[in-house]
Amino acid sequence: MTKRFISIVLCLCMILSIAMPVGASVQSEYYTDVFTDDDYYSAVKYLYEHEIIKGTTDTTFSPNDNITRGQIVVAFWRMLNKPSPVGTVTQFSDVPSSSYFYDAVKWASSSGIGIVMGNGDGTFNPNGNITQQDMMVFLYRLACYCEYSDNSTSVQNEYINILSNSALVNKNNFISYSRAAAGWGYANGLIGDMNIVPTDNCNRGCMALYLHKFYMTFQKKYALIVTNSVNMPYIISCGEGVANLLIRSGITNYVIESDIDKAQFTTSMQSVFNNSKPLDICYLYVASHGDEGYGLRLFDNGIREDIYLTPSYLRSQIDLYKGTFVVFVSGCYTGTYITNGTTNMELNDNLEIEDNFEIEDNFEIEDNYFDAELFVNQLIYGDGTSSTQNTNLSNSIRIKVLCSSRADEVSMPADIFATNFWCRGCGYDLSRNRFIGMAADFNNDKRISLDELFTYSYDEIANMSYYQHVVCYPENDNYIIYEYNY
Repeated sequence: MTKRFISIVLCLCMILSIAMPVGASVQSEYYTDVFTDDDYYSAVKYLYEHEIIKGTTDTTFSPNDNITRGQIVVAFWRMLNKPSPVGTVTQFSDVPSSSYFYDAVKWASSSGIGIVMGNGDGTFNPNGNITQQDMMVFLYRLACYCEYSDNSTSVQNEYINILSNSALVNKNNFISYSRAAAGWGYANGLIGDMNIVPTDNCNRGCMALYLHKFYMTFQKKYALIVTNSVNMPYIISCGEGVANLLIRSGITNYVIESDIDKAQFTTSMQSVFNNSKPLDICYLYVASHGDEGYGLRLFDNGIREDIYLTPSYLRSQIDLYKGTFVVFVSGCYTGTYITNGTTNMELNDNLEIEDNFEIEDNFEIEDNYFDAELFVNQLIYGDGTSSTQNTNLSNSIRIKVLCSSRADEVSMPADIFATNFWCRGCGYDLSRNRFIGMAADFNNDKRISLDELFTYSYDEIANMSYYQHVVCYPENDNYIIYEYNY
């Protein structure tokens, strides 16, 4: 009986192995027409999760459809965080303000950008197909705009020579205006198909491969971690923890500073971010005491008078550099960086709030349910309504901000310091100095968005203490601020 049972099991295993061969293609988690053995699978996945390219429907990507001029311009625009036009804006008769590509075309065709141009007759032809050689031209212009290359005559001649000496079968068929761009694409590994036909239309699957390769080739990550340890030694370990976390995320260049003055801060910003490009990610972590209405006491060593890292000063520094800035600010009253802070809330030893709102000594947070947002609003405003207004750092979509408390809150004690949860959310146990699972990775994609980290840390901190809460800008932003092992 036992032998017969074993024989049956073996037969079933053989049947299953034939029906499900090792390495069989599996449908992707996002689209019904993209499979794991497609050469563009990883590229489509990356671009979807980074909100660069959407499908043609909610369930299909249509990899074999031709890419249009409007679609590629939108993809470039999203890659750079939807920037505004620079200089003179060209108005095209076939680009209505109601179109999904309107803002992107305005940006890409503005005089200070010059990535795309019209047809010379006042039209843009947004629904026109893009050939392989046109795709190289667009990508080369994007690279020049991002300062990963330049379009000087000497450089273009070098790329033309590279193309002429390349292994591309159809290298002589690239039209004159695209030859430098094709040489650039070949030199940087964007062209992987030696049989590429310049006049063939570029489809969406191929376009995904190009954009993914562009990211992987050029994007860099930089970080500056600054802490003030005066009467607060715990933040030194917080700064080191953030550094360890970001190093694992692929930081190219980083600097850790402690107890520096304003001039040294300026110098450090320059040393780290001076070479940043529009596609790069720039991390800035600052932690110290804070003073209501003034800012973070980052430069306080007990002697200097000019000690505050104010929102306006920080913004003036960030605006000197390119790239997307991910800013973590941890300390008392740091909500001033993105809110007005005009609530006049006073937190004294008895935890008494103005407007006759009082927290009693025996106040306890329920274990099973805690409406953190309602509680915070009641704590600050007394009537459960919110009247905060985004200011300072908030009017730039390229700046992502997480602050450890609202404008009028005290950040304490150390065991619920926001950095602890920011690290844990991204997969680093600060107290034990080891990497763990990413607690904020709610969709299990091995990367953390601003919204995920905010949601995780907000709930964790609010459930532990009413002294401290987390605020972020922009709200509901799915920009990827941390990713591991993509």
